[in-house]
Amino acid sequence: MKRANKLNERNSSISALAFESTTFSYSGLDYAKRFFETNGVTGSLPSLAYDDSDALSTELMDPLLKIGIIQTKSDEGFEERKPQVAIKLSQPKMITTKRGVRGRAKGRILVNGQSANFVVVGAADFATKIGKVCNQFKGPE
Repeated sequence: MKRANKLNERNSSISALAFESTTFSYSGLDYAKRFFETNGVTGSLPSLAYDDSDALSTELMDPLLKIGIIQTKSDEGFEERKPQVAIKLSQPKMITTKRGVRGRAKGRILVNGQSANFVVVGAADFATKIGKVCNQFKGPE
């Protein structure tokens, strides 16, 4: 939570908030599921998970949900698009793996049979942060 507050103070165009848990399951992603099936994988597919009440999760990760505005412009070499709200999971905490390599954990790998993909955040905090971002950017009326 402290890290989210520091990021919010430094960058007024992005809001960040800590989240309680997240699960991203390969079973819930059709393309990944077909890839595994095509390559002979059967049974339950793994999930990447984080839970702030789990000691191992908090040892490996200190993730944030970042909320901001993306607007592509033709002068940047992209097709012109209207501004869009973007939500990104960020995991800046560096760890040293058992092999001695420094990197960022993306989640704990669990084989739990779930096919859901979700992020759990406090509703009031999320609504406040997304409202702040949207109020900062007001397009042409």
